[in-house]
Amino acid sequence: MNLTMVRLRQHRNGVWYVHYTRKERQSLGTKDKTLAQRLFRRRRQDYLEGKLIALTGGPPRKTLLDFWEEYQEHRLKTASRFTCQTDRQAFRVWLRLLGADTPSAASPRKP
Repeated sequence: MNLTMVRLRQHRNGVWYVHYTRKERQSLGTKDKTLAQRLFRRRRQDYLEGKLIALTGGPPRKTLLDFWEEYQEHRLKTASRFTCQTDRQAFRVWLRLLGADTPSAASPRKP
């Protein structure tokens, strides 16, 4: 989902919200306009830096190749060289069978 912040808007109850799409919004938990604008700018910056997760989409989906890179980085620190070679050989089979772009099992599934 391409998350685009539409606007900062105050609702009838006086609380400020960030509207991402027509159906997605998030309360900033304040009635103070100055504070709401500051929070909005910070939230927008977090989004631009890739730190903000889409409200309904969850974290970005990781591919098998993404998983392998993270796993290997950890494994090289904790396992023997022989074990790492064995892991690498087994994983090459998985990549060949399933493809590097296949979502990993740890990835959240889309509804």
